[in-house]
Amino acid sequence: MNKDIKLFVHNEKAYNNLVSVLKTNQMVAINHATGTGKSFILLKYLINNPDKKILFMAPTYPIIDQLLEEHMNDLGINRKDLPNLNSMIYLNILKSNIENIARHYDVII
Repeated sequence: MNKDIKLFVHNEKAYNNLVSVLKTNQMVAINHATGTGKSFILLKYLINNPDKKILFMAPTYPIIDQLLEEHMNDLGINRKDLPNLNSMIYLNILKSNIENIARHYDVII
C-alpha cells in the first residue's frame, strides 16, 4: 500500500516523536486534545509499517470504530490491507495480562 498521509504541523511533530520513541520502546501514548488528529498519526504509522503487529488502544469502542471505519474510508484505506492491526479498549486491559499481550505485538499505541 502506498499512501501518503499529510498531517498538520503539530501532528507531523508528534508522528516524528512516535517513530523516534518506537525505535527503543514497544509502547507509546499520544496525548493530544480531542479532535486534534491523533487517529491520522496512527494511520500514517500503520501505512508506513504494514508488517508490524500493532495493538491500538482507545478508551471507547466508538473511537476505535471511528478509526477503523470513518478515517480509513476517508483516506481510501482498506482494513484488509492492515491484517496485523488489532484494537482494544482500555477497560479490557484490566482483565488481561499486559505482559502476555505485549508478547503478541511489536507496538502498542
